[in-house]
Amino acid sequence: MEEKESLSETRAEEVLSQRASAKKTSKESWYGTSILIVFGGAICVLFGSIGWWGYSRVYLPLQQEKTSISSLDQEVFESDKESVVIEEPLPEPKKETPTEVVLDITQESILVLNGGGAKGSAGEVATLLKKEGYSKASFGNTEKNYTGTTLYFASQKESVANEVKKILLKQYPKAVSQKANESDKETTGAPIVIILGK
Repeated sequence: MEEKESLSETRAEEVLSQRASAKKTSKESWYGTSILIVFGGAICVLFGSIGWWGYSRVYLPLQQEKTSISSLDQEVFESDKESVVIEEPLPEPKKETPTEVVLDITQESILVLNGGGAKGSAGEVATLLKKEGYSKASFGNTEKNYTGTTLYFASQKESVANEVKKILLKQYPKAVSQKANESDKETTGAPIVIILGK
């Protein structure tokens, strides 16, 4: 029995020595651990890359589009600083005495239109104006009918219109004058337009 015990002790020692040598030579546990670490690191890098992409491509542009009240106040304050202008008093312009402008009535174009008046009345008024010195007086007909006699004048031609109206009042005592309507092509055919209506 002693032999069996010594055999079993030797056998046990052999098994223990084989296990110890197997542990020293076996690197399976290191390979498994290192593979887990590499895969774990790769997953961390993958999630980090996705997170950075989302942050830089989606989150930051949205934050830049949103403006806060405090940033608006600062922008307004800064723009107010930039727009402050110190005005220096300007020297007073010398007062000029108004001089009377002499009108050259021969240079004014006048268009006399028959807008429902008696046949030939526009020609008669144009002839009258030519006798008074308005050599550029012409006549024609309107596209529609008008009521009354109206003298239309372009801007800055009111003084000329007043002179022409004095002549017109001799034949048409109810004639009125007014500024031409720029959207109406009949009243803006010339600087001075006279429409003889019904």
